[in-house]
Amino acid sequence: MNIDLSGNIAVVTGGTGQLGRTIVRTLAQCGANVAVHYLENREKADELCAEIKTSGRRALAVQADVTKYESILVMRDTIQQGLGQPGIIVNNAVIQYKWTTILEQAPEDFAGQFESCVMQNVYMAKAFVPGMIANKRGRVIGINTECSMQTFAGQAAYVS
Repeated sequence: MNIDLSGNIAVVTGGTGQLGRTIVRTLAQCGANVAVHYLENREKADELCAEIKTSGRRALAVQADVTKYESILVMRDTIQQGLGQPGIIVNNAVIQYKWTTILEQAPEDFAGQFESCVMQNVYMAKAFVPGMIANKRGRVIGINTECSMQTFAGQAAYVS
């Protein structure tokens, strides 16, 4: 990809997942320094950061629960101290759960999807956009899938 992101700092939530790793690598290939968010997979985040650093970019593994605003604020502060003020955030994290029929799906799965798919975007904006406004530039990218339009049986909590 021929986009020059040199000098930019990006944050990718869900950075250790399959799609997240691709996003992280692409941003780094375009010149951005990247904060790789993870919830539980520290080892994968560290491996990805080491890979990015071999290309001459800076990278930082950061842990946070994107369903908790306080956790995102701690992540923001860690990123600002370790890399600087991000100008790009990619909200990619989502809670994984077993897909089943709406009658069999636990109500907590619906709440979890709302927290990880909707509130994550709100919390990330509240945490990072003020810095972007102060710098007079920035991008917020929300990732979703075609599942939101397919509405197949078993996807009810996710697409809701």
